[in-house]
Amino acid sequence: MSSAAKIPEITEGMVKQKMEIDAVDIAYTFGIEDRFNPQKLVTSFLRESEEPLKKMKGKSQGSLACCCE
Repeated sequence: MSSAAKIPEITEGMVKQKMEIDAVDIAYTFGIEDRFNPQKLVTSFLRESEEPLKKMKGKSQGSLACCCE
């Protein structure tokens, strides 16, 4: 199997390891964005990133409230 033939396999592994942004970069670099929809990958990344961000914001706001009283 040639190196170029492994690119989709590597990209799929990146998606499984939650490396969506890197996978999008690889997809565009090697012209395989038809197999790995960049819009869906970035949307997935943003949705998954949103939850931890909300939790962090909630904790930091609570901490500030405690310190300012």
